[in-house]
Amino acid sequence: MPLLENTDFEENEMSELQLHPQAAASLQRWHAMVAQGDLSDLPKLLDAKAVFRSPMAHTSYPGARVASTILNTVVQVFQDFTYHRQLATGDGLSVVLEFSARVGDRQLKGIDMIRFDESGKIVEFEVMVRPMSGLQALGDEMGSRLASYLAASKARLEQDGGAAPPPFPHGVRRTESWQVPLCWISWSTAMTFPVASCGNNNSTQKPWRQARRCCGSITSPSPPTTSPMQ
Repeated sequence: MPLLENTDFEENEMSELQLHPQAAASLQRWHAMVAQGDLSDLPKLLDAKAVFRSPMAHTSYPGARVASTILNTVVQVFQDFTYHRQLATGDGLSVVLEFSARVGDRQLKGIDMIRFDESGKIVEFEVMVRPMSGLQALGDEMGSRLASYLAASKARLEQDGGAAPPPFPHGVRRTESWQVPLCWISWSTAMTFPVASCGNNNSTQKPWRQARRCCGSITSPSPPTTSPMQ
């Protein structure tokens, strides 16, 4: 597994966050694992019911096993990964870690939002990424590695009676990447990031119009006439 770039957070920097003692210890272990590019001990930090929230998917991924698999894969995908600023909540149980990285020739920035319980276990791990070009590169790479695994995890969740993600609307087929249909991403994203297709349709219409045809009544309100990303 590749070594990642500098993640030098000294103990005194950790203490400045005024974290709960157990959360601080777990965060220090997290930084050490990331610095080595080896998250094999991550399951020890995760609560059994930990939830991972992806910057790509509409629904969360519940369970320590799935969260660990996704994060271990991300470590392999990111290049030149570096943590920068870090912030903590007043209760000392949540942190926000700013990072930068590269996927192929695409640069990106993002944040990891991590919530701990009082025993120091990670109960929620949410990732946000920008810009769209970096997010798309990340999604493509993650999809090529995890699409089959995540589909199998969803099937197991449904079999166990868990809260499975909603099915794709009629007429929308899954893509081969780690992505979601246009119905479930914001209109500002849909304007530049088509990720679903309707049957054999190869229309060159704007992505949001394609989504409206596919998804019908469950789509978001009509998009603005111009993209806010322009």
